[in-house]
Amino acid sequence: MKIAILGTRGIPNKYGGFEQFAENLSTQLVQRGHRVIVYSPHFHDSNEPLYKGVEIIKINSPEKFLHGAANFVYDNRCIDNVMNQDIDIALVCGYASSVFSSKKMSKSKKPIFVVNVDGLEWARPKWSFITKKMIRWAEKRIAKSNIHLVTDHQIIKEYYHNTYKVDSSYISYGADVPINFDESALLKYNLNPQKYMLAISRIEPDNNIELIINGFLLSKTDNPLVIVGNCNTKFGKILTKKYASFNSIKFIGSVFEKPILDNLRYYSNIYFHGHSVGGTNPSLLEAMACGTYIVSHDNIYNRAIIESNGAFFKSPSNISQIINNPKAIEDQRSSFGELNIQKIKNEFSWKKIVDEYENLFFRLSNTQKAV
Repeated sequence: MKIAILGTRGIPNKYGGFEQFAENLSTQLVQRGHRVIVYSPHFHDSNEPLYKGVEIIKINSPEKFLHGAANFVYDNRCIDNVMNQDIDIALVCGYASSVFSSKKMSKSKKPIFVVNVDGLEWARPKWSFITKKMIRWAEKRIAKSNIHLVTDHQIIKEYYHNTYKVDSSYISYGADVPINFDESALLKYNLNPQKYMLAISRIEPDNNIELIINGFLLSKTDNPLVIVGNCNTKFGKILTKKYASFNSIKFIGSVFEKPILDNLRYYSNIYFHGHSVGGTNPSLLEAMACGTYIVSHDNIYNRAIIESNGAFFKSPSNISQIINNPKAIEDQRSSFGELNIQKIKNEFSWKKIVDEYENLFFRLSNTQKAV
């Protein structure tokens, strides 16, 4: 089968969750004998035509001039390009910036388009009232377009069914349980095992980094809080400036090397997960896979994933109370970690996720799976 993946900032991952997803899905589909193309913007720092067997097609993106609005141009250029390729299935990650091509996507017989709708993008607090209205319009249009939709969380699947009376295929993100850990990875950051707390995310308001910081500062801990994420965003610059005088808060910037991230997670005393706007978040699954002690923002999406195998917060005082009760953390750490690891193996392994995408693509394209 010939498959293309669009709507990301390309692979190897240098940005976020969709890029990590595209990297894992594409490389594992290639290992199964499929031809896979991933589209990347022209400014991606890898100039190789292949990545682990995946073909890379670079498309010009006017981000330098249009900033965020460039995604509309870039995504639609990718769609126009893929329609001129010999492709069976085109998987589009996200819908907001590709919505103006929804009519041509819905009419296309080859490739057949599939859209992973992600979470409730319009609910993110960083958007203005007008932008939220536009994103909700895009959501409705893509839901009514007859394009096959993939939802990554059962609650998002129910939302699309209840709101638009449209069915979708539920396929989550994936994670694999690391085999080895090496505490020497901490030396670069001057950290000691079990002597720091950790948050990994894009530094945006809906990821509650500031709430986590404020809760941490209310606590009595002597351990530092390490924050991994791009500090050069508008909100990232605000936070780094605001908390620059606190030596216990370490903004270390973006880290994309998975072994380093896994070691940071595994050796942390507490892993804070602040994502709040819908869907299954890859960084939550990866924290579960490392068996770390997770303190998560309290919402229906996160609770559905980790169930009772973690602690939850809604306010800074919740966080400080958790930090100030180290005995409860130690009493729960081992059992919570083991249960979360087992859930990853049973429900979220990359093999399972790739199986589900592969089976969906075979079904939609009416092709037979090779025996």
